[in-house]
Amino acid sequence: MPDINDASKSLGKIEKEIDKEISKIKSATELIENAHQNTEQTINEAEKVFNKFNKDAKADFNKTQGDLKKLVDNNKKISDDLLNQLKKATDDSVKELKEIDKSTKKVVEKVESLLNKLEKIDFQKRFDNVDTTISNVTSRLDNVESNLNTNLKNQFKLLENQLEELKQNYIYVQIGLVAIGIGVGFLLYKFWA
Repeated sequence: MPDINDASKSLGKIEKEIDKEISKIKSATELIENAHQNTEQTINEAEKVFNKFNKDAKADFNKTQGDLKKLVDNNKKISDDLLNQLKKATDDSVKELKEIDKSTKKVVEKVESLLNKLEKIDFQKRFDNVDTTISNVTSRLDNVESNLNTNLKNQFKLLENQLEELKQNYIYVQIGLVAIGIGVGFLLYKFWA
């Protein structure tokens, strides 16, 4: 039969080993509990940081969107004002050129009338030099009329070209503003995506 002392020693040894293993389990449990608390704290802090970042990002987006709308509206108003001023200046120039053309035609009519009266008088024999001078004046007036008509036509064409160019520039400005808006929207989308 086994000896009670030996069994008692054996039981004491097993008891010590069990206590040792229980102590290890308690340490592991404490480590797990600490890790769990640290994880909860980290998650809570991360939620706070994320919520603050999200709130700030939304505020920045709304501000940027408002600023962009103001910029677009302001540029549109400036473009519209500029176009209206240019249209008025062009209309005034065209009106003035028409008045000059009308005055020129009246001068030509009066000169032609005067020439017709002079042709009825026979001055050729006595005033050869005067006739030559009148012919030169007529020729020069024709040249002046031709030059004025050519200049007026060129001025009208130039004004039409400038007006067309202004219209194209206005379109380019609008396209540029839309492209900027799209680019900013794309960047903001990429930033928050």
